[in-house]
Amino acid sequence: MRLTTSLVFAGDDEALGKPGIVRSIYDPTAGTGGFLSCGMEYLHELNPAARLATFGQELNPESYAICKADMLIKGQEISNIKLGNTLSDDQLPYKTFDYCLSNPPFGVDWKKVEKQVRDEASKLGFNGRFGPGLPVYLTAPCCF
Repeated sequence: MRLTTSLVFAGDDEALGKPGIVRSIYDPTAGTGGFLSCGMEYLHELNPAARLATFGQELNPESYAICKADMLIKGQEISNIKLGNTLSDDQLPYKTFDYCLSNPPFGVDWKKVEKQVRDEASKLGFNGRFGPGLPVYLTAPCCF
């Protein structure tokens, strides 16, 4: 996670070093919040005065609870961590973020939410999340 985080942030090191900088990070498959925590740690090491607003969504209730607890311990706004399926119920649909890090749910299919995903893809086309198209195989990582 640390390598991925540092690669994503690397191009912005100069801007991230400025006093009072505020950035946002999103993980649509947040799990227990590992990428969100890594993002906070990376930014804090670079600039202790910087602020990183964290946002995430997680399908598994137990992982979601752990993520919220971790964010609470770290002083983050826990209302930005949502419970639900990102593919069928995006709970932050109009929010934009400075960074997005995710570990797609490998081995998970999206058959249960196929109708919602296909409906959104046909309704919104290139203006939606699935503009480039949908995968042939019903495996969730291909949708991210």
